[in-house]
Parts: sequence; structure tokens; C-alpha cells
Amino acid sequence: MQFVIEPHKGIGPISFGMSREEVTAIMARNGGGIPKQRGRATDCFFLNAFQVSFGDAGRADFIEVASSLSAVVLFAGCDVFDMTADELLALIQKQAKPDSELSRPPYEFTFSDLILTLWDQNTQYDYKGGHLRPVFAAVGVGAPSYLAAIRDIRRRAKDRQMKRGDNVAA
Repeated sequence: MQFVIEPHKGIGPISFGMSREEVTAIMARNGGGIPKQRGRATDCFFLNAFQVSFGDAGRADFIEVASSLSAVVLFAGCDVFDMTADELLALIQKQAKPDSELSRPPYEFTFSDLILTLWDQNTQYDYKGGHLRPVFAAVGVGAPSYLAAIRDIRRRAKDRQMKRGDNVAA
């Protein structure tokens, strides 16, 4: 099985803007099983390794795949979970730069031009290379509504820190 990451569109057969019912039907046809709900806004498939989040309008607006997914996940023709974290980061940086406001190097990166995220790197996530290489645990892509929500969450967190007098340089 193979899933292609397409920024601004989706991953594999799942596209932004699909309803929960559409996603459930497509994932069932593709072997994802019955969705397991995480919170009220996220459905998990393939033993939680493929997650689809639904925005306020009830439409898919963020899709994340984990390195434990027993499928090939491609970005720019490369298997994102069969390369080191540094290699994947370099590959993506050929197309966009990490958003300094939303990224937390070296473990979390958000590329706002692509609305693509990388989360946590460690050898424990290297399922394809025998747990020897540091790879990212998850890769996600989002719709503009997702990016707006993340920016709002970060802005509110920064505002709370300022009110408390915390250092917000992080």
C-alpha cells in the first residue's frame, strides 16, 4: 500500500474538505478499518497510524501519518519513513522553509507554505531501518483552516505567558 502526501490537497485518497462519512467509507475500502475516535474531532485508522482531524465545519482539515504505518508514505517521490529526520528535513526545505513562529527545532517543524508538519524524531520511530536511525514519528498536512487554528492557539499561549510575565522568547 502507498500513500502520497500532497500539500494543500491531502494524503492518499483522503482530501481536505471531505466529511467524516466520506473519510470513513474510503478508509474502510482501503483497509483502514472502523474509525477509532480520539476526542471529538479526530478519527484514527490503521491502528491509530493514520489520523484525520475535522475542523469546525465538520470537514477534514488535518491528516497525520505515523512512522508505524505499514505502508509506504511518499513526499516528492521519497518514502518519508525510510530516511533519517535530517534527510527528510532537507528534502522538504527544498520546497519551503520552517515557520520560525510555529516550529520547535529540532523536534517539531511546521512549514506554513506547505501546511506540512513534522513531529518528534528518535530512533524508536525507525520501523523500516531496525530502530537505528533518528526518523520523525509523524508527518502531517493541513488545510488553511488548520494553519489558522494553530496560529491562534500559539498566539493565545503567548498572550497567557505575557500576562503571567513568563519569558516568551522560546
